[in-house]
Amino acid sequence: MSECLPDGALLIDSSADLTPEIIDELGLETLYFTFVVNGVDHLDDFGRTVPRSALYDAMRAGGYASTAQMSRERFVEFFSGYARAGRPLLYLALSSALSGTFGTAQSALEEVLTEFPTADIRIADTRAASGAEGLMAYEAALKWRAGTPLAEVAAWVEAARPRLHGYFTVSDLEYLRRGGRVSGALAAVGGVLDVKPILQLTPRGTIEPMRNVRGRHKSIRALAELVSERGERPGPARVFVMHGDCEDEAERLAEIVRADANAPEVRVFEAGSTIGAHAGPGFLGLAFWGRREQ
Repeated sequence: MSECLPDGALLIDSSADLTPEIIDELGLETLYFTFVVNGVDHLDDFGRTVPRSALYDAMRAGGYASTAQMSRERFVEFFSGYARAGRPLLYLALSSALSGTFGTAQSALEEVLTEFPTADIRIADTRAASGAEGLMAYEAALKWRAGTPLAEVAAWVEAARPRLHGYFTVSDLEYLRRGGRVSGALAAVGGVLDVKPILQLTPRGTIEPMRNVRGRHKSIRALAELVSERGERPGPARVFVMHGDCEDEAERLAEIVRADANAPEVRVFEAGSTIGAHAGPGFLGLAFWGRREQ
């Protein structure tokens, strides 16, 4: 890509599971969440300082993992820098239904605008996480790099959200139960009966079970079938597959999608620590553009 970036900046957070190489290629700004393993804080900086696999190794060994959202002060500092320089900024935020980060950023922006009332700083709720958030950010960045003003990119995000599809499954529902993402009853049944529910990222940005599948092999096949069932026709131009330290299964899923869904570009990513701390080792999902959801 050209070394000449458009004016302003596009900002993402570390729950958008892109690689450092893609982030650098697109010229994206980043803010990092903190993840905690056995009481020790680490920055989720897209695996630059702590390999993403280290979190999953610790969780498999029985370590307890959690996350912390960014502080209001960090947003104020970042937004103020752009406001002071008179540069436009668009922040694509983790789903407000899954985290308070979007609200914290809005509060910080209100403070900054009292000092810099003409600042061109915007926040868009992606209503997404992990690969779905990454796919949204990737497409938005391509538009921005092609010369689309950030205000129009923000409007595109709002309009595109109902077409963004994200689905995933996990090896152990207990991690999601701890974070309140699934009920204790579902986690218990899954453990006893080897039920691997397919979970959906809804257009509201929430996570909801959509169907139950028995066994890991069938859950991988079920994820692939969703691309054919709900993806764009003749096939989604781009599919992101994400995994929690189960690369072989992710590659198998990607191969099925390539073969069955007429998708010309399928990329595989390792889920970062912000998502992995809640989904656990064995997290496997995909994101793509498809029919409009309500």
